[in-house]
Amino acid sequence: MFKVHFICQGNVFRSRLAEAYLKSICSAGVKVTSSGVAANQNTDGPIGWYAAKIIKKNSLIEFASPNWTQTSVAILKEQQLVIFMTQAQLRYVKATLGFLPKSYQVWEIPDLTDFGYTSDDLSNKNLIASIKKSDQIFDQLKIKIAELIKTSLS
Repeated sequence: MFKVHFICQGNVFRSRLAEAYLKSICSAGVKVTSSGVAANQNTDGPIGWYAAKIIKKNSLIEFASPNWTQTSVAILKEQQLVIFMTQAQLRYVKATLGFLPKSYQVWEIPDLTDFGYTSDDLSNKNLIASIKKSDQIFDQLKIKIAELIKTSLS
């Protein structure tokens, strides 16, 4: 079984979407998981509402993990391929956990906060803009996953 693991900041948006989407289109010989380097600091629940909206809209509920997972060396040691959403998560794993996976990729998929959205914005203000941006980020993930399947999983 080939193991792929996605890492983002909080494991409530990008890595969870990537995990659910890849699980939905992947062969039985691939195990897909995800985590976040700061998942244990989440205060807004098990998943972002904007991720939950995309998961429901794209019929990915059965493929979605029920809660966030904190990134750890134990998790990383089990993986054949680790995909970091940005260089920031790679730097964290190297500096804080003192670990570098044997095989990894950095996709540079931005988070909503990279566009200036805060938790308050996502809850109360700029609702339409944050929905559009979250859909665009999911589109970027789908493109990268299609490339991953072509190059590494076929």
